[in-house]
Amino acid sequence: MDIWMMLAMLAVNAIALFIIYQFVKKMSKMNKIIFIAISFAVNYMLVSFVCMLSAWGMEETIIEQSKTYLTYVFVPVNIILSIPFLVTSYQKYKDKKLKPEKFVKRGIAVGIFMVIVLVIEYFYFQSVFENIIDISENVQNGNQIDTNVQANETITNEIENNITNEEQANEITNTIANEASVPYVNREE
Repeated sequence: MDIWMMLAMLAVNAIALFIIYQFVKKMSKMNKIIFIAISFAVNYMLVSFVCMLSAWGMEETIIEQSKTYLTYVFVPVNIILSIPFLVTSYQKYKDKKLKPEKFVKRGIAVGIFMVIVLVIEYFYFQSVFENIIDISENVQNGNQIDTNVQANETITNEIENNITNEEQANEITNTIANEASVPYVNREE
């Protein structure tokens, strides 16, 4: 992978980590670590699963690097979309500012929202993989076309050389025949 891509992925993940950390500041140190680790792990597994489903039946060697790239870019996006709301709801619930029923409803709402986001990502990933396959096929066809063009040029050159050689051979044959026929004609006279 390109160094700039890796730096971009690292930056996006660092931003997501920073955003989550800002929301979990009030938690104990152990809860911060657990919450951040669980957030990244669950989102990584979900995005990886969606990525795997969207690439189902496609050639692995072509899209393997794209899977990695898409996973590492969309995990922080999903974290930024869902975790801050869950963290604030959880903290309100812990501080008894939010009733358990409302906390559960908010959790369900975030879950439904994330399912919608994952379905959209599925179709987006599928589109990306199909485009990658189309591009690789076009590159292969381009190479074949270049090879065919070179082969056609070679054949054309050989044909032209053969025609030129045949014309030269015909000229030589005619010249020889004319020279040979002249003495023969002279003998009869």
